[in-house]
Amino acid sequence: MAATLTNPLRVGLRQERVIPPQCLIIFGASGDLTHRKLIPALFELFLQRRLSSEFAVLGCARRPWNDEVFRRTMAERLQPTVAAHPQAWEQFSQGLFYEPVDLQQPDHLARLAQRLEQVDRQRATRGERTFYLS
Repeated sequence: MAATLTNPLRVGLRQERVIPPQCLIIFGASGDLTHRKLIPALFELFLQRRLSSEFAVLGCARRPWNDEVFRRTMAERLQPTVAAHPQAWEQFSQGLFYEPVDLQQPDHLARLAQRLEQVDRQRATRGERTFYLS
């Protein structure tokens, strides 16, 4: 069996990769996948300081929620983790936003575009976006 060698010149130089400021847009954000998998994984990255403090999530779905309802719903469903890290959750949740979107309504897409611009200004994401369709 071959032994694995490490490069002694790299010891102490390894830097953790941090995801740059961006906005993750989740279509279907009121569904099960978002609160069971996506938001917990993002919060874990936040706790590990692997997400930029300007990182934003814009949840989109047909439910007539607003930012506060989305934040409260996510907090309720992640309760044991949120209770263990209340200050971190408070900071993380400030980057959670919600926009009701019905793709059958043309004006909803225009509102979504305006909301993305608002989040870009508020969180300094500079148009860096990732779209997640669930």
